[in-house]
Amino acid sequence: VGSEDVYKRQIYDRDGNALAKDETMYVVGVVPGKITNPAQVVSVLSANLDLTPAQVSASYAGAPASQFTAIRTIPPMLYNTISGALNGVAGVQTQTTTGRVYPYGQDMAPVTGYIGQVSPDDLKNDKSHYYASGDVIGRAGIEAWGEQYLRPGKGGTLVIAATNADGSIGQTIYTLASRAASNGADIHTTIALADQQAAMASLRQQLGHSGGTVAVDPTTGETLVLASIPTYDPNDFSLGFTPNEQDRLNAENHPFVNRAYATADPIGSTFKLVTLSAGLQHGVTPSQIFTCTGTFQIPGSSQIFHDDSASGHGVQTAPSAIAPSCDVVFWTIAVYLNGKDPNLLPTVAKGFGYGAPTGMIGLPDGAENPGLVPDPQWLQQHENAQWTAIDAANLGIGQGFFQATPAQVAMATAAIANGGVRMQARLVSSVTAASGATVITFAAKQIGTLPLSADNLSVLQVAMLGPIYASNGTTAPEFKNYPITVAGKTGTAESGQPAPHGWFTAYAPASKLSGPTLKPQIAIGTLVEYSAFGERFAVPVSKAILDSFFHLPPTD
Repeated sequence: VGSEDVYKRQIYDRDGNALAKDETMYVVGVVPGKITNPAQVVSVLSANLDLTPAQVSASYAGAPASQFTAIRTIPPMLYNTISGALNGVAGVQTQTTTGRVYPYGQDMAPVTGYIGQVSPDDLKNDKSHYYASGDVIGRAGIEAWGEQYLRPGKGGTLVIAATNADGSIGQTIYTLASRAASNGADIHTTIALADQQAAMASLRQQLGHSGGTVAVDPTTGETLVLASIPTYDPNDFSLGFTPNEQDRLNAENHPFVNRAYATADPIGSTFKLVTLSAGLQHGVTPSQIFTCTGTFQIPGSSQIFHDDSASGHGVQTAPSAIAPSCDVVFWTIAVYLNGKDPNLLPTVAKGFGYGAPTGMIGLPDGAENPGLVPDPQWLQQHENAQWTAIDAANLGIGQGFFQATPAQVAMATAAIANGGVRMQARLVSSVTAASGATVITFAAKQIGTLPLSADNLSVLQVAMLGPIYASNGTTAPEFKNYPITVAGKTGTAESGQPAPHGWFTAYAPASKLSGPTLKPQIAIGTLVEYSAFGERFAVPVSKAILDSFFHLPPTD
């Protein structure tokens, strides 16, 4: 039998802040016979425990007068806030217990996940025979990925014993084996607490739109931010939901879907970074002139494509067309590439990591949405249709069947920032035993390189300064006078609904056209679903992360 003194261990951020831990919790209840002012008890408890007066009254109605009756179990964070209001109320008492606590609640839910009691299916599929009815198990996030490390080792003794006359187990005759119970291990994540909280706060301010954002260190692959809204409070799963909490959760838009890595959507003009790269690698020169009149017609087709700018963007090169996000230029490039080989652009996109999970260490198996890079073979197999130049044009601006996650966008941009080197995404850096000994370490690891020459990569990096600093840049007003040099790209993607998806990707600090070469420290991919232009909704979220990361005062 396991000892009550062993627990699941802690999940930490990069600076040693505990994100999940087994800790003392507080059971708030009443002893009915000691209540002298029932109205006060109901008023105080309903005001502080997220219960209606009727729910409080019903919770101890008919309970024995001298018996402590639990009303709600709360984490220490809430207890510290409300204990003053509870003290001195006759009949209200508090007891303690131990359970899983998440000090940062919703802010870290996309990272930690939550726990739940084992189900009959869990017991059936438990090949290790570890779990018993009533045990808890990680259900999402690090709690699920790290369950094998976090859970304690159960102790016990195997004996030969006499059987009493009544059939009960009697005196031990011989001890065959014994094993002491042991604590689980600690998991150390790469998450930066302040940056994560800044991202979650900004996502909540986007007028109720759902969204997700991922920020990484381009040179190491460490995940600094993994944020998703709406979400849940993992404390509710370990403590139990109040009816009001359950109602609020049920009213949310799929709060268990982690939009940082499990939701894949069209990324719109953010994809033009790939189209530019493919063009530069396969025949488009940086100085080649294109003319945008506002419309584009594929040779041999009657369909006319309309740019967001009805009058067009005039004369542009492919790199300069990134700044105003000229659709006509990138439709033209995509159709040109398609004429050379319909698989050219899809293959380059896959070389940026699209169409496959990032493989982020710390995410449960199967949790990542792989997204989709359509190509002629896929279209034939899944849509029973022939690939045409129209499909290529749609792909060239990140539309059509193409889908990606914020995690994929962040990692693609990180590779651009990191000299074309693609790093393994990591949410976990190490696991350590309770003794402090290292169980396993996940070191920085290169997983590939972008399909882009060094010269063309430099052209791409300079082009990414355009949206922020060119006079016609799509997000120039939002970054006016920003103290850190940023390279980025906005995206606005048709969603199948009236409101499009807003995207923004960026890295910083970026090297200017002149001056010293700077080492990028952060790359970001942000999605705000069914919102508006990327600069309106996704840029503010990304800026909030940059402000926090570089310790800047909040900017508008």
